[in-house]
Amino acid sequence: MKNKGVLAFVIVLAAMVVGAYLPTNLNSAEKESILIRTMVEGLNQLHFQPVGIDDEFSAKAFDMYIDRLDPGKRWLTQGDVKALHTYK
Repeated sequence: MKNKGVLAFVIVLAAMVVGAYLPTNLNSAEKESILIRTMVEGLNQLHFQPVGIDDEFSAKAFDMYIDRLDPGKRWLTQGDVKALHTYK
């Protein structure tokens, strides 16, 4: 199983090295077009998407906070969670 992973990695690495040294016949305008298109796609995927702050968002944030505050359910009792639930 390890050999398959290593073989796949070597093949991908070899393809990247060969592809990096292949000559391209792109002119400056084509290169800029490709660069701009790639940047716009990256920004569309990775840029912050604003979310409306409403009751649903608040409930999700509260639940996430409680889950991360006590993930193993060791420190907060059910009474504590009920008491904090009023701030949800």
